[in-house]
Amino acid sequence: MSMKTSTPIIVGFVANLLFTTKIENAARHAGFEMQWLDGGDEEKLGERLNGRLTIILQTITQLQPVLLLFDLQNNTVPWSQWISALKTSPATKRIPILCFSPHINADQMKIAKEAGADHVLARSRFVINMLAHFNTYARLPDNDAIETE
Repeated sequence: MSMKTSTPIIVGFVANLLFTTKIENAARHAGFEMQWLDGGDEEKLGERLNGRLTIILQTITQLQPVLLLFDLQNNTVPWSQWISALKTSPATKRIPILCFSPHINADQMKIAKEAGADHVLARSRFVINMLAHFNTYARLPDNDAIETE
């Protein structure tokens, strides 16, 4: 019996709307569907258990993307905290995280790597070959192995 397969999802945290169009076109060309998530509302005091981070973890767990994409210039999300949480949560830790930032922001790139990002690229390097990066870094499920379990 064959499992119904759907288009693999890449979840992106990118605030630049013009850049999201480029990314979405490259992802579609590579056979992926893009889902965009933003920071949502600011977390209020006392919302730790049901705040933004919990919602992001729940959403990522439900979507089961093949890749998470963080623009380190996106100031609407606490990406360092979220990367760390995503890489320590049993439900999401195996999902690869690809980050990009202008090469002059080496400190941001280092923080992302220390937080647990699997791959951190200069934005120029990311843009040059998005298609190849998606195909290289996305972790596609092994549907045959899943089906036999």
